[in-house]
Amino acid sequence: MDITQNNSKTHKNGSYCCYKHNHTRVSVTDKTVSCKTHKQSSTSCYKHQVIPNAGKWRVAAIKYYGVNTPSKRNRVEIPGLSLLTKVSVKVTVYVLYCGHNPVLIYLESTSGGSDTTGWYKKGSDNNDNENWTQVGLDITPGDLGKIDCKDNETFQKLAKLLTKLGCYGLEECTQDTKSLQEQEQQQRTKESEELRQEVKEAEGEGSEKEKLKKKEEEGAVANALKVDGGPRQDTAVDALKTQLQDAFPWDIENILGAFAGVFTASCITIFVSWKLYKAYKHYSDPWVRPI
Repeated sequence: MDITQNNSKTHKNGSYCCYKHNHTRVSVTDKTVSCKTHKQSSTSCYKHQVIPNAGKWRVAAIKYYGVNTPSKRNRVEIPGLSLLTKVSVKVTVYVLYCGHNPVLIYLESTSGGSDTTGWYKKGSDNNDNENWTQVGLDITPGDLGKIDCKDNETFQKLAKLLTKLGCYGLEECTQDTKSLQEQEQQQRTKESEELRQEVKEAEGEGSEKEKLKKKEEEGAVANALKVDGGPRQDTAVDALKTQLQDAFPWDIENILGAFAGVFTASCITIFVSWKLYKAYKHYSDPWVRPI
């Protein structure tokens, strides 16, 4: 059984073996391990499964080739697992990778009894053989998937172990419950603020950013009316007002006084003219004689 990462990806949802068995003895399936709370957190788990065929063939070993040493075969040694026997056994291995190398596996096997079933992490390297150590995780690959890390302490332990081994796909799930609750509260507050802002914009109040932009535009217009940083120049209306004041320097009292004087003089002239006209008509009438 070859659990090299490249081999897992190449034969995903397919099978492989030697040419004598037409490459159909070991099936490979891909399973995504993820968390409902941290939707962006995930990692891949590859399942290699060997099904015995009436004792005609059996698994000789579990091996892989390192990404930095592709020519070196590394044999996975599991305490109590006996593969080279006359009896064909069922072997299933779930593999989690870090840095393109397997670092954590879950083994299911009928060889060696139930003691060999469980999680194993990569151990010491002794030439071509690696002694993998069993770790106590009370969770099976069948439990992995979209689960909530907040309510599953065992899944949190698995995430912490993977992070410690250098696999950071589930790192967010290593945070304690308090931190997760604080993150959720911050997210709810953010969503509430965004909704409130949308309501304000719909009511015509506009966002603070738009108000600031409007102020900046008004300031730009005011600055445009300045010349070389000097005082603001008169507008067209102000210029016309200044010209009128220069041409007619009278204030309102002078204007009213002048108007009153002209009006009074006009009234007196009209009255005198009317009296003279009446006197002329009287003395020029031929029927009127002095007594």
